[in-house]
Amino acid sequence: MLFLKRIGERPEPAPPPEWKDAGCWMASRNTGVFLLDIRGYLLLVNPGLARLTGYAENELRGRHFRRLLSPGAAWTLFRLIHRVWTRKEARLLTARLRRSDSEWRDIELLIQPVGEKNQEIAGFIGHIWDVSARPEPCFFSGKFSLCSPGGLPEEIPAAEKSGENALIRICPAAIAVLNHDFRVERINRAFERLFGYGIRDAEGRLLGDLIIPESLRDQAPETGWRMPDGEKGEVYSLRRRQDGRHINVGINIAPVMPEGRSAGIYVVYRDRTPDRERENEIRFRTSNDTVTGLLNREAFYRQLKWRIREPLTTGTTGWTLLHMDIERFRVINEAIGYKEGDEVLALLGRRLMVALRQSDLVSRIGSDEFLLLIGGVVDKTDLLHLTKKIRNVVSQVIQLDERQFVLQPRFGAARFPADGRSAPRLLKCAEMALYSAKEKGEEIHFFTEDIHARILERIDLEQSLRKALRRDEFVLHYQPLVNDRYDVVGMEALVRWQHPEKGLLDPGSFIPMAEETGLIVPLGKQILRLACRQGRELQKSMGRNLFISVNLSARQFRDPCLADQVLAAISDAGLQPETLKLEITESAIMEDPDDAVEKMRRLTAAGTQFSVDDFGTGYSSLSQLRRFPIDTLKIDKSFITNKTGKKNGVTEQEIVKAIISMARDLGICVIAEGVETKTQKKFLDHHGCRIMQGFYFSHPLPYEQIQTIFTRVSRLRLDHPSGAGQTPPAGAA
Repeated sequence: MLFLKRIGERPEPAPPPEWKDAGCWMASRNTGVFLLDIRGYLLLVNPGLARLTGYAENELRGRHFRRLLSPGAAWTLFRLIHRVWTRKEARLLTARLRRSDSEWRDIELLIQPVGEKNQEIAGFIGHIWDVSARPEPCFFSGKFSLCSPGGLPEEIPAAEKSGENALIRICPAAIAVLNHDFRVERINRAFERLFGYGIRDAEGRLLGDLIIPESLRDQAPETGWRMPDGEKGEVYSLRRRQDGRHINVGINIAPVMPEGRSAGIYVVYRDRTPDRERENEIRFRTSNDTVTGLLNREAFYRQLKWRIREPLTTGTTGWTLLHMDIERFRVINEAIGYKEGDEVLALLGRRLMVALRQSDLVSRIGSDEFLLLIGGVVDKTDLLHLTKKIRNVVSQVIQLDERQFVLQPRFGAARFPADGRSAPRLLKCAEMALYSAKEKGEEIHFFTEDIHARILERIDLEQSLRKALRRDEFVLHYQPLVNDRYDVVGMEALVRWQHPEKGLLDPGSFIPMAEETGLIVPLGKQILRLACRQGRELQKSMGRNLFISVNLSARQFRDPCLADQVLAAISDAGLQPETLKLEITESAIMEDPDDAVEKMRRLTAAGTQFSVDDFGTGYSSLSQLRRFPIDTLKIDKSFITNKTGKKNGVTEQEIVKAIISMARDLGICVIAEGVETKTQKKFLDHHGCRIMQGFYFSHPLPYEQIQTIFTRVSRLRLDHPSGAGQTPPAGAA
């Protein structure tokens, strides 16, 4: 059921009271000017709009403005008004207008909000120009020419000022009306808020003396400077407030033209300070590191490309690119936390800025990596002096809460143009030089072509390592562990690479690369399974349980799956867990003691034993190691082969005796590595070391030649009849 009610004609909307005195001014304008309410209905129109549309003024009032535009432009107008409403700023639209005679005109339309700042918008002021028929400058047109040279009238007719003042007063933009001498006649409240001047402060004064900095007056559009013909748009510049503070503003100018005659100019200002601040912040964030404030990688790269072209125009003698990193920063970061680590990095950035000249560039490109571009310094002696200065500044003690840290930088240097003539080449050369400095333990290393060759070799090595893992090219050699009676009590499995082209390679030629690339984890897993399988076969052939010793790398020991891998290898090979001894360095254990204890206890609960390899070379003590389930210490061979040497005033022999004595008191077995002579063995026998290993007994040999090991040890036993005998196995694999 439908009910209809006659409500009569819709009353014509009326403008707010404060707009009624604008009619006189609107009537005098040649440009189309109108007032809209918040719904888009026309409240007031001037004769210029009536002439442009072909409708009478009374026909236009009360009509919705979108009915004058093309359908597509009407929808665009809706979105434009919405933006003016929400953002409270003027918007410009190019559209097509349909006249009463159905003729289409191309127009420019400016919509401005009406209402006091921070208050509800009361409506909109609109300005329309027929862009094809009227190219002359008009109110808010954005053209920056002043007036024709025909002369200016002394004053604007008083009859027109009342309506004009009403519009200027309610306009949200800052407006100053100047006479032909560029002196202020009127300003609105928005101008007072923006610049701090009242009408009494500004009236009659030159605008340049009020708000234009002296250095900018020669080209200020408000004081007569002319833009080139046809130039449009808003000019952005600095202006001075009454309190002396400078602000960024957008400036638009239009002539005052009562009855078609030029009588002065309108100057319209828009505060762009918040926009510029946002732009500066965005620009900073896209070009600078957020932690240190230094340039980021992309911004540094752009500067590098520009600066290495600079010698062609400025005569700069050359550039040096330093790639710097901080030793062991990852350990510091993990120890104190990432937030505090960022504070350390921020302090480091400030120190680098202090150490360098203002013309040099500094960038943070990674966690602890920095790039430094130094101009005019390419001599090695000068660069060594410079890096020493940087090191002294960077390595000053950092106090963070109760902790103190010392940062140690390392440098790789590449010079332009000697090492490269392009930005990518220089970056690569500096990176390779830094890598070489790390490899050799140097504080600074200069790029040379042989570094490049070594890098290529390392790339080839990594690729070959991956292939070798897939092809099972790694084999095990075994070295015996012999007791004081010349009995072989165990075997240590030592990896070798049976390279298809280079032959048998020692671990020193590939283990560091495997550690660096992470390939040590799958390699260690492969070695472990092979050692368990061959160890079980050896035990069967001998009829007794020799223990098998397998080395674990630090990275492999950190693998959370280590315990599962070890137990799976033991189970698959059928090896008794108590005959497997896992060797790990003391530094690897102390890296994360809690995690180490958990893994070791799980494996020792299954019967597996642990041995600390190279004991004495780290910084831990026996008292620290007591918390770990360890049953064997291996004295590093450096203490055995250098008996006459001293460490901190103590001879190597005294260190060995102390280790043996303390380990015996703690119930820990001791194995001496690197025994190469009979004299060394006698020394160890005399001081109670019962198990030894070294070339004196046998070099490492492949599994297929393991019988040779027993034969060699048997001959040594026969030379020392005091030792108990041992019968070699009848046939060892």
